[in-house]
Amino acid sequence: ALALHEAGHILFSDFEFTKLFNERLVGMKLNQFGWFSGSKQTMFRLSKGAGVVYSIWNAIEDNFMELNVESAFSGAKSLFLKGDGILTKKGMVKTGENKADLLSMHCYHLGLNSRGRDTDSDLKKLEDKLINFYGKGIVSVIADARTLMHSRKDSLLCSEDCGRLAVDYYLLFDEYDQAQDQSEDDSDEKSEDDSDEKS
Repeated sequence: ALALHEAGHILFSDFEFTKLFNERLVGMKLNQFGWFSGSKQTMFRLSKGAGVVYSIWNAIEDNFMELNVESAFSGAKSLFLKGDGILTKKGMVKTGENKADLLSMHCYHLGLNSRGRDTDSDLKKLEDKLINFYGKGIVSVIADARTLMHSRKDSLLCSEDCGRLAVDYYLLFDEYDQAQDQSEDDSDEKSEDDSDEKS
């Protein structure tokens, strides 16, 4: 299954895009892709989170590639299923202990789900971990992420489509982070104002 997975990347993944995506992501030049119209501040935030974005892209790309392999070669689906089962039993599947793992595994399992795999139990565990990591306010963002992934699953025709979806998925969570940071800043300012009034 692992050899088939790697062969699938050779057949269906665009390695030139992979290099370009990483360079533009880190170098704050995503606007050189026609599909990205975010601000410089957004590009800066994406650059800061480049490792997480790249992990998300890899998870989406893996599903895109494996789906193409399954369409091209009979028996591939059962091999991938068997391989996933072995990796899970050996404890070799990421469980989501940090932001990159949580978001990429969430994406990966949503992708598996769209391929007809029963991942509801794994998704529930991951989404509980996301709530523990971010707080209860993230629930609506998780729902938006599910909708985003589901709505775009049929439009993933190449590696670049996977990169674009990874950016959009990451920004959902990043915008939540920004809103939380702003709320904390506003709260701190109010506390300082209250303290000035008392003195």
